[in-house]
Amino acid sequence: MLNQILRLIKRVAFSRAGQILFAAHSLLVIYEYYERSFSTIPYHFTYESILHKTLVLINLPNLLISIVLTTPFSYVNSPLHHFWWANWITLAILFVCASAQWLLVGYWIEFLYRKFQPKIMA
Repeated sequence: MLNQILRLIKRVAFSRAGQILFAAHSLLVIYEYYERSFSTIPYHFTYESILHKTLVLINLPNLLISIVLTTPFSYVNSPLHHFWWANWITLAILFVCASAQWLLVGYWIEFLYRKFQPKIMA
């Protein structure tokens, strides 16, 4: 059972489509963060760019899982005690969840492509 899980993790991690989706997503997030850093208005979803809204919507599964995993750090990082390391751990968990999401999506696309690929007779 453990060997099957490890083989699945290896196939997901080495999925070309997953790696491409993860790289594209990472570049878009970095670009959006760079563009957002020059903004002086507070965050409000309605007034954000189309790219930012799209990134938030396609990352909803990732964000929901990350919220569950980072809930303990919200108690550590309360308004009374601001621990800088709690923010970094939260961002690391968010990054790992995003990586897993896009690698899984790419693996799923490759799997469906191989399954429904037309057989060419020689």
